Formats: sequence, C-alpha cells, structure tokens
Amino acid sequence: MQDLEVRVIRHQRTGTPYQDGAHDRLTGQVLWVDNSRRTCRVQLLGEQLSVLESISWDHLEHVQPRKYDNVKAITGEFHGQLGELCWTNDNDGLVRFKGTSEYKFIDMVHLAKYLGK
Repeated sequence: MQDLEVRVIRHQRTGTPYQDGAHDRLTGQVLWVDNSRRTCRVQLLGEQLSVLESISWDHLEHVQPRKYDNVKAITGEFHGQLGELCWTNDNDGLVRFKGTSEYKFIDMVHLAKYLGK
C-alpha cells in the first residue's frame, strides 16, 4: 500500500466522514502503513499539503490509474509487481512490467496508481 495514490472517502461500512469531512475526496500518497492497526500515514497532494496521521484503511480508496501512469498490482496473480499502464478500456489494462519486456492484460480492479520511484 505504501507509495500508492489514495482518495479520502467516507467510512466504507458506516458512511461516517473522516475528521468531519474536511478531507473528503482529496487525494494523497501513502507514506507509511501500520498493518496491525489497519491505518496509514498519508501525505495529501495538491493545495492541501498536509499529513493525515493514522487514517483508517476504511477511509481510503485506491485511485484508478490512467493510461501511461505507473501502476502496482495490489491483488491477483501479479500482486506487488510494478509497471506502466500502456492501454485501458476501463475494465482491463495492458501493463508493461518494470525490468522486463513483458506485457500482460490485467483486470483494472487489481491495479492502483503508483507514485513511488
């Protein structure tokens, strides 16, 4: 989850906003993950350059990548692998994996926009 672009949303199960909705729909980069508590530290992007400490995973969703974005496979057969999204039709993406000349079609639900190096 680290270095992925995420969007702040209302809690996925209860619908309650994070910090009274002050950050709803803002996007950020995951800086650090606490797996045991299911929380993250997120650096907001754009005008709101601030850090959200210990935000619950349930208040975050992955930003869907677009053509030519760097991506990370977050689930599925290629979990953890990095690449570039070369083509998409909203359901599937053609990914060229880093360090190889391989291209694979992957369901877009398995991909997230990657902001790391």
